[in-house]
Amino acid sequence: MAALTNHDRVRVRVCGRGEFTARGTLKQISSVASLCIVPKGPAADPDAPRLPLEDKIAKNFENVPAKEWSKLPHDLIDNLDHYLYGTDRPA
Repeated sequence: MAALTNHDRVRVRVCGRGEFTARGTLKQISSVASLCIVPKGPAADPDAPRLPLEDKIAKNFENVPAKEWSKLPHDLIDNLDHYLYGTDRPA
């Protein structure tokens, strides 16, 4: 209830699974593992170290097995829009 009455100061963080559009917009939440209320705006602990974006991204992928990485197309970076949105590949 606090997130509804104090929506100008807090947010609800939902961890779970969802369905997304091809552009990455959340369509619906299919299962919820946890909910928590977090402060809105700057981090609750302003002295906490902040990771650079590339480190945050790398952390998300550090436990992906090599077998799964090998399933990605060899030209993924060159043709990312094609794989994500179905656009034509560059000539």
